[in-house]
Amino acid sequence: MTSITTAVGLWSFSFSGVAPVADLGVFASSGVMIGLVFTLIFLPALISITRVKTLKTNLDKEGQTSNG
Repeated sequence: MTSITTAVGLWSFSFSGVAPVADLGVFASSGVMIGLVFTLIFLPALISITRVKTLKTNLDKEGQTSNG
């Protein structure tokens, strides 16, 4: 997963001697991992419990969809 490699790359900033850069590494890598969790766990669960309304399509004599 690209999110994991991105989080590891950003986490490497946390070993910097410059405090703002180190903070960036911690918070940015945490944000990427939270986004990964939302994408892999929360979003599919939300989609599975949400009802999706399907639209009826009208077919003409040739089996093509019509606008009417």
